[in-house]
Amino acid sequence: MSFSWTGGEAKAAAALFLALAQVVAPMPDEPIYVWAENRVYIPAEANTSRPGLLSWDGVEYCLEPLERLKFDDPAPRVPVMAAGQTGKSNIGVVWVSWIICRSPRPIGLGLPNRAKAQAFNSKKLQPVIDKTEDLRDRVVPEGTRKARASTTIQKNYPGGSLTMFSASSVNDLQSESFGALWLTETPNFKAEVGSRGSPMTQARVRMDAWEAAGTKELHESTPGEEGECPISADYLAGDQREIYLACPHCDHSFRIDWEDFVVPSDPSEEPYVVPPCCGPTDGTIILERDMPALKRVIRRRLEAEAILTPETFAQITDDLAAGYLPTFVSQDPANPPPPRAVPKAEFTRWRDRPVEGRLNSYHFWQVLSPFKTWRGIAQDYRDAEGNPSEEAAFRQQKLGLPTVSGVKPPDHQVLVETAKAIGVIPGRIPPGTCWLSGQADIQGDRIEWAAYAHGPTFMARIDRGVIEKDPLTVDAWADLAEIVKRRYEGDHVRPLGFDAFGVDSGGVEGVTPRVYEFTRGRANVYAIKGATRPIPSGLPTELKKHKGKDTKQRTITVDLLLVDGYVIKRYIALGLQQFVASAELTAPLPGAILFEDDATEEDFKQLTAEVFKRAVDAKPGQRGEWHQTGPNEQLDLAVYGWALAYQKRVHTWDAARWEMMFKQRARVDETAPAPLEALWSADAQPVPKAETAPNPGTERRSLFSRRSET
Repeated sequence: MSFSWTGGEAKAAAALFLALAQVVAPMPDEPIYVWAENRVYIPAEANTSRPGLLSWDGVEYCLEPLERLKFDDPAPRVPVMAAGQTGKSNIGVVWVSWIICRSPRPIGLGLPNRAKAQAFNSKKLQPVIDKTEDLRDRVVPEGTRKARASTTIQKNYPGGSLTMFSASSVNDLQSESFGALWLTETPNFKAEVGSRGSPMTQARVRMDAWEAAGTKELHESTPGEEGECPISADYLAGDQREIYLACPHCDHSFRIDWEDFVVPSDPSEEPYVVPPCCGPTDGTIILERDMPALKRVIRRRLEAEAILTPETFAQITDDLAAGYLPTFVSQDPANPPPPRAVPKAEFTRWRDRPVEGRLNSYHFWQVLSPFKTWRGIAQDYRDAEGNPSEEAAFRQQKLGLPTVSGVKPPDHQVLVETAKAIGVIPGRIPPGTCWLSGQADIQGDRIEWAAYAHGPTFMARIDRGVIEKDPLTVDAWADLAEIVKRRYEGDHVRPLGFDAFGVDSGGVEGVTPRVYEFTRGRANVYAIKGATRPIPSGLPTELKKHKGKDTKQRTITVDLLLVDGYVIKRYIALGLQQFVASAELTAPLPGAILFEDDATEEDFKQLTAEVFKRAVDAKPGQRGEWHQTGPNEQLDLAVYGWALAYQKRVHTWDAARWEMMFKQRARVDETAPAPLEALWSADAQPVPKAETAPNPGTERRSLFSRRSET
């Protein structure tokens, strides 16, 4: 049997076969950035200064993190911590466009709230869908009669949907399963949603059903405050990749840190970069106009690696020594981080550095961005300099680095007025507290001491004094021993002694042996030493058995409490802020530190005598400094009181534990123990004299026993 085609039939058959071939044939294995270039359209409606078909010119630093988002890449998550106006959101826009067209599956896009999700759609996503032919052909339009018509926050397409969800909504976090997840603006996420934990954790769980098929997460954001910033936490947990550029003046590659960026005092002069490799020695500089050519090498390097294998990367020539290097600090001395400048001949070795199981994580800032001029960066810095809040915004938005949360205490005069208004009665345990700490700060010619009462939500100084005797004399320590034995009474608690007493062991020559002798053998009395560097555990306190010398040069072992004042002073500053904020309320705010109603101006000058400063270009995790502006004895005493309570784990006690403690320590002359709530509102009574006795609920043994022993 035979047949012949007419001209029209032949054309129709050819078209059909071509269509079938396109469906059956495997997609070319090209990088995502190659697929997207000159295909994805970024219109002016997407708030871009460079509308048109996508081009990677100038933003080559986006290419490697984008390529890590392929589903055959082993990393489950790609964190990108970056400054604003750097094109980081285009990584996500291009990635979801590629998924819709090349690897369709359900996608979740998490934003802080529903309003943010709607704004993101109208300003970032929908304009790209409308102008990009491949997306327009696949995404079902809004407002159609089709069963899977898209909506403002859900874009439906063959094989899946892109759902923009609110990270503050329990329903949003529980309603969908995702094969890919994009999280953005995460510093604005709530810490917990619906009593089910972090919204990020809840969102990540929604990918479990797709785990066998392969999932991927993009976590990109400008950072927020350090310690509460999800993107900086993910970045630090990763291998912390930074861009290195091939120096046009020497045989090294270098990264640009803020300290390399020179801001002229005269705004009419052009900013420049001093490359750390040859700039300090040869006087070479990098100008803004040099950057496009330097960044183009990043792409050329990636293209060279794409046609080679890791075993043959050594074939790549030194002129392509540009791209990301992992800069994390390893605990292994044999795996150091790269310096700020590395020889081009060693670039491949540094790029292949062992990452010890860490995910690839990326950081870039505005000095690399084609959207922000160097003159603009310099002027932004001049405008921000000297203003802490503006410097914090500059650090986040321009440098792409997290800031330290506000640690500035209130003005000392404000604190004086607050103490007059809501201060506690001197010498009495205030309602809401029933656990006491005492502390002594050793000075060259005297010993200053204080007593604090602690409760479920606040602490309060209830007594203080000065022993005007040389701490090298026996009499001074005899007087301090009498202080340690003091007891205090409150409206609803019996007379109580100190649950813990700490004595500063450093700072005055010859005093340390006397502190060791004084604390050794005294129940619940401990030597305290300020830590000069972060405690390895990361906690603000640590107890260690310490061998030291007594006054006769004999070796003795004492319990020495290391105290990280750098961390605790932030809590003291917050406590002072909460004290002031409590003035117009009926109860102290959580975390507040209260003081006696007769606290003096000098007391509060000492409590606010240190100012926190941190270099604007400090790396994540790098500490700032507390600068002392005057006498600070009362600040040290507050730090010691906070540290003693923390080491005792008082901060972990729940309501039941506190209720039990209040009942055990209730006044014996009352017919029934007052409930916990009554302790907040009792009227004050005169201070009675009392003899020392062990406190109910506190055994006379080491304060620092293991938790399992308590």
